[in-house]
Amino acid sequence: MRIYGIPEDIEGDSVQQFIENFIENFIKTELSLTDTELGIQRCHRALGPKPSQNANPRSVPIYFLEYRIKELVLRSAWKRKEVYLNGTRVYFDQDYPAEIQKERKAYDPIRKRLKEKGLRFHTPPPAKLRIFVDSGPVTYNSSAEAMADLRKRGMIAERDSVPGPEPPATPLERLKKISWEKVAPRRGPHGERARENLREFRRDVVDEV
Repeated sequence: MRIYGIPEDIEGDSVQQFIENFIENFIKTELSLTDTELGIQRCHRALGPKPSQNANPRSVPIYFLEYRIKELVLRSAWKRKEVYLNGTRVYFDQDYPAEIQKERKAYDPIRKRLKEKGLRFHTPPPAKLRIFVDSGPVTYNSSAEAMADLRKRGMIAERDSVPGPEPPATPLERLKKISWEKVAPRRGPHGERARENLREFRRDVVDEV
């Protein structure tokens, strides 16, 4: 599970203790489950540099020992719809792989336009968009598909756009990445074989270029 919107540094010295207290109080308040053992295995800020003051805070992934407890927390959060922490709204969601998170994030500009128009929508897992129009619900499998259809319906202007997929790395870019990676020195036949494989790869890349 992942929580979005928790302000940076609010957790003090222990992210895990802060999250456990927050979720425990949330569960007790919403579901009156005073005897529920959370069983949080670990939690931490998402990896990466600390954002600037005006940027969105890093999310907090949380790992539970039991799947049912995680689902219980998610259902209770989604049922409430709006959850606040010290006056700041926070969001609960599944902890999707990085690629799925990227696909879901691509819907952000579309969701913003739909919200401005007062249209109902939600994002079913893993990375779809469902909107509710007069003729009934419509489901899209990608942000590009959603944008194209919503433009035809006149629900989104032509000037609005969504970011497209990143192009695959070129052979030269792959070579540069490998050249900058630091690898611990290895001795013996295995290390020599690894160096030979790297030389072969570089020759192949040069041929492609």
